[in-house]
Amino acid sequence: MLDRTIYDIYLNSDLNKKYAQIPDLNKTLIKKIYNENTETDVKNILKKKFIDILNYIKEKDLEYFLNKIGDRERKNNKQFNEKYMKAVQKMLFQYEFFFNSKFDRKLRKK
Repeated sequence: MLDRTIYDIYLNSDLNKKYAQIPDLNKTLIKKIYNENTETDVKNILKKKFIDILNYIKEKDLEYFLNKIGDRERKNNKQFNEKYMKAVQKMLFQYEFFFNSKFDRKLRKK
């Protein structure tokens, strides 16, 4: 997941059936963006790897990222939890380590 581009993630990952009112919405939008050649900023983001986006957030937009999540939490929950926000920040910084330290599952013979 970390080494996949945003383009690849959106193009080759299915939407949850609960949220997919229009089938293949991501694929349609991405193809439209690439065919029209107008959204150069969006195309640049789509070319980046997932890990690059995480690193950018950690280095340059951490406060904005945490504020957006905090705003949504405050709107959805009457009781805003500061411990939750600390956990979100911790997960963001340990995401790469967590997945790199995982071992593959051993497949069972049937």
